[in-house]
Amino acid sequence: MSYIRFIQAFIFTLFFSQCLAQLGTEILSPTYNTTVNVGDKIQIQYQYQNMGNGSYLVDVDLWNNGAADNLAKNIAKDVSVQSGNSAGTKLAFHLNATYEWTVPKGLNDTLYLTVTAKPELETKIGLSMRSRPILIHINSAITNLPIQKLSLFALALFVVFFTF
Repeated sequence: MSYIRFIQAFIFTLFFSQCLAQLGTEILSPTYNTTVNVGDKIQIQYQYQNMGNGSYLVDVDLWNNGAADNLAKNIAKDVSVQSGNSAGTKLAFHLNATYEWTVPKGLNDTLYLTVTAKPELETKIGLSMRSRPILIHINSAITNLPIQKLSLFALALFVVFFTF
């Protein structure tokens, strides 16, 4: 009997990392490729998995690239959200939460938003479930106004006429 338990434990540990790769928070709003303006209040709505009894903390981050390895700004760190449970006859597999964020000045034009849920479970398993990066444009319309192109054209005309 212990031989069978050993094989089960071995197979579980073999595929445990692949099972963890399937976990992740899902950002419901804002959608991918959204444009936001400085000063806007953005409702970041997300859904995270119910992994069992324990407290849940969430990090909301902005990244400079889609690989999410160059942090631009930490919007919120260790925000407490609704705890999960694993008792009862009707369990919610996913839990929803919302975080309100005011877009500050001084950010790059293109950023990537992620939400990371970190449950502190009774089983002491250290999980960190990050969403896929969501592309966000900050004031992209203002950077493409024709006024900038016209001022560059006027500067070019000034240089051409007054250098000869």
